[in-house]
Amino acid sequence: MTPPPPVSDPARLDALHSSGLLEGRPQPEFERITSLAARMLGVPVCLVSLVDADRQVFAGACGLPAPYDRTRETPLSHSFCQHAVNEGRPLVIRDARLDPRVAKNGAVTDLGVIAYLGFPLAGSDDHLFGAFCVIDTKPRDWTEEEIEAVRDFTALVAGQIELLISRHREKSSMEVILHDLKSPLAGIQMATSLLKERADRLPNELSPLLEALDDSTSHASRLLESLARPDRQAARCQDLHAVLSKVIDRHRPAAAGKGLTLGHRNGIPLVELAAAEWVIERVADNLLSNAIKFTPPGGTATPA
Repeated sequence: MTPPPPVSDPARLDALHSSGLLEGRPQPEFERITSLAARMLGVPVCLVSLVDADRQVFAGACGLPAPYDRTRETPLSHSFCQHAVNEGRPLVIRDARLDPRVAKNGAVTDLGVIAYLGFPLAGSDDHLFGAFCVIDTKPRDWTEEEIEAVRDFTALVAGQIELLISRHREKSSMEVILHDLKSPLAGIQMATSLLKERADRLPNELSPLLEALDDSTSHASRLLESLARPDRQAARCQDLHAVLSKVIDRHRPAAAGKGLTLGHRNGIPLVELAAAEWVIERVADNLLSNAIKFTPPGGTATPA
């Protein structure tokens, strides 16, 4: 059986789809590289094209005509880059109208692609994800210097692709970890809730510890939720007095065990911070934990 061409190869497509590069967002790094390459080579169009099964998606683009500057993709009927992937080597075209591989390609009539110079982009496991290319709207004899320049730009883009894939994998791993942590935390919260319902049967000295456990698990739950959906709000006023009061109450049992007094000064003003409340709590938690740890027994720890 004849193996499928590289564009339709299932392993290549699986690698492309799992890379996180097809999420539909232009990549600023690729936008800068395409803009720089277009200026250096004096071409109207430069693209970082990711070749999918039936379309090409532009992760970076400079000079695309309407409406493709908005849609950021074309069907493969309008793709020269698929040939760079299929052939696995640079594609150098002086005049597309005279090249049998692309003479009837829709990009010639609809996008004005006449001269093309593109190098395949290798991703993880040497799969070819697409091509980095420069385009002219008139016939052009590409010089050796221009071919070498596009080769160098392609290497830059390939390195950036590897970095983005690595970040995507780290993000995916973090999402799995956060999801897996929710189950044991929910179990602790349920157990804590059951203990609170039977608080009248427990020794009185356990009540502060039970409250601390309940508060800590609630805090951990909020932290996981915030990490799963990062807070990207603009700067806003934060009531540091209220935040510090919660943190201090959470650490009172640990401080009591060392005979320490906890407190903070009154009159803390509202402060405008571009940070979620859980971030401020986390910082205060760390500072107060260290203060309790290193303050001599019988002393006073005052976070603010």
